[in-house]
Amino acid sequence: MYPETMRDKVKEYMRNERWNHRNATAYDRYKKVSDRRGWGRLMNNILDLDKNSRILDFGTGTGFMASILAEMGYAVVGVDLSKAMLDRARENIMAEGLSDKVYLMQSDGENLEMEDNSVDCVVSRWVLWTLPDPRKGIEEMIRVTKPGGRIVVMDGREKHRNVLQRFKNSLVDFILTQRHPLWRKRFEEEINRHLPRYSLKEINEVFGGAGLRDIEIMEEVEEITENWIHRAVFGSGWSTFLITGTKPEPE
Repeated sequence: MYPETMRDKVKEYMRNERWNHRNATAYDRYKKVSDRRGWGRLMNNILDLDKNSRILDFGTGTGFMASILAEMGYAVVGVDLSKAMLDRARENIMAEGLSDKVYLMQSDGENLEMEDNSVDCVVSRWVLWTLPDPRKGIEEMIRVTKPGGRIVVMDGREKHRNVLQRFKNSLVDFILTQRHPLWRKRFEEEINRHLPRYSLKEINEVFGGAGLRDIEIMEEVEEITENWIHRAVFGSGWSTFLITGTKPEPE
């Protein structure tokens, strides 16, 4: 997709700047306005798995989704490119008393250090947009999933925002995280244009091309997962979609 040097540059930026310790702390603070119960209800409706199932949280970040899945009774493997995000995730998982249910490891989502057919399900939340090669990330999700297992991908699209909306989002970000309003400047100037940011249609095409069956799509997921506070604050800037598919059994 790009020269290997550009792929490396993107990953290095994501690992050491976009998701460094400061931004991991900032990202974690957004949980204050995120409806954990809403995400739990969504997962409960989407996942039809035996409680002994093993789930990969692909791009676990600070462990938000991993802890929800663990509370539901599943064994969870959380992987992330960033050590800083994983450090914060370990603190959160330990504080929630879920260390016996969640295993965390640093790994590149485009080259997972996991065996084929090793998990019953993959859940990915707001990760594909960060990858320089989303297709490779999806292929890795499918590779590590057992036949008959489910792949659940949540990603989104940025909505058009006027000046007032952008100012509001920047103000909220500053209040929550104390980050400088221009903290994204280098990302926007050097990195963003190198991220394909697959649309729902493109992800659906990859799912279908890979032979996944029982593909289902849900749009405007935030109407289910987020409370009115989160929608009022962030609803103008981002919309989340969900797509699931089942890995076929060998013939």
